[in-house]
Amino acid sequence: MVNWTSIRITTPYNIGNIGEKKLEALTKQLLERKVQINAKVNAPDGSIVLLANNGQQNIVFAPNQITYISSILSNDINYQAIKYDFQQILDALLIDDALQYVINLEGNSQTNNSHEESIQVFENKLGDLPQEVYGVGYRFLIKDLDFNGEFKIEPMINNAGLYYYQFILNSIQVSNINSVMEAVKNEIEKNYDCKLNFVKEN
Repeated sequence: MVNWTSIRITTPYNIGNIGEKKLEALTKQLLERKVQINAKVNAPDGSIVLLANNGQQNIVFAPNQITYISSILSNDINYQAIKYDFQQILDALLIDDALQYVINLEGNSQTNNSHEESIQVFENKLGDLPQEVYGVGYRFLIKDLDFNGEFKIEPMINNAGLYYYQFILNSIQVSNINSVMEAVKNEIEKNYDCKLNFVKEN
């Protein structure tokens, strides 16, 4: 079972430079929406990072995009909570949610030895690998009318006791946060089992 550890939602939006007064007003608006800002970091690229809700969430404002990062740390993704949190950010900025989105979901699962297991599965299905190869990962490309993206499963390089998972979904057209999160949910439920069956022994 995958333990989803973080989700990143990025949307392109020309927010411009955020001065102290604008940031103070924005922080106040977020607080009224139950988003507690604990610290502010000025990044080297000029973006502003707000550390929120005791480090469980980060909100990054760059001149041309907004990024929301949440630590999930759960087997189940709370789609409703994520949609609500991101909507609060847009509402605080007085931005409509008809935008383009990039969703980046990351997680891991425990196993005995992902390096050896991935080699064994590959060789059982497709033939021997060179001796210097010590792990095999997979990247599945996904596309439909509204979204494209990729799903990756690979042995964790620095920890053979884990598999690493990454799911990226891009909205091709202007969409809204509800539709995007529903697409994430559907793609994971629809494709996860078949991908895992290919990567792991039954």
